[in-house]
Amino acid sequence: MRVSKLQAASLGLIAAAFVAALAYERARDGAQAAEIAALRGQLAGDARLRSENDSLRRKAAEGAAAAEAARMARAGAPAQEPGRRTPGGSRQSVPLAAGLTPVLSAGNQGRATPRAALATQFWAARTGDVALEARSIALSPESRARLGDLAAALPDALRQEYGTPELLMAYMLVGSPHPVGGFEVTGGTGADAGEVTLETQWQHADDDVVHQSAVSLRLGRDGWQVVIPPPLVERAARYLQSTLPGAR
Repeated sequence: MRVSKLQAASLGLIAAAFVAALAYERARDGAQAAEIAALRGQLAGDARLRSENDSLRRKAAEGAAAAEAARMARAGAPAQEPGRRTPGGSRQSVPLAAGLTPVLSAGNQGRATPRAALATQFWAARTGDVALEARSIALSPESRARLGDLAAALPDALRQEYGTPELLMAYMLVGSPHPVGGFEVTGGTGADAGEVTLETQWQHADDDVVHQSAVSLRLGRDGWQVVIPPPLVERAARYLQSTLPGAR
């Protein structure tokens, strides 16, 4: 009987230990389940925050595009002088490379010579003189046709002020957010008396990269003009199509 009692006590202890172990396992499983649920909730919250941030960024971009379209559709700010537009950038935020002439220092040199015409075109774009910029540039027949179609589709207010291909292209050049800050003419060749190519170095007002390019100029009825490359005209046309109401 004493042995039976000892066996019973042992079995009781084993059963109690088993119940305690089972309770511990269940508690641990419950804690792990709660931790997993919390992690899932955190991941869901992070995903929701990312979605909200993406939505906010998208709305901000759409708002900026709409604001730009509305600004252009107003045909310029009322405070602007006739034939002028606020340039895209007016300060030299990066030092110019050695040897480059600041555009603002070069000034309006007229268009009696190719070099003077190039300086004048840069200066007009930098200072917001749309009328002078339009007189300082020349377009190919294809570029004139492309911009002419867009000019005809402009809202009335804009068409009255920028209704020619040259004025419309000048409007875009003056509004560039990356204006030329300085330049240098390093050489030139003349195909004939009415066409010249100048080898140039130039730098934007907001970066330190010095670009090299050949600029074509043509002698017009009232002086030399910078020939705007067709790819640049096409980029301007596409921008107008994407921002101006009714432009196609």
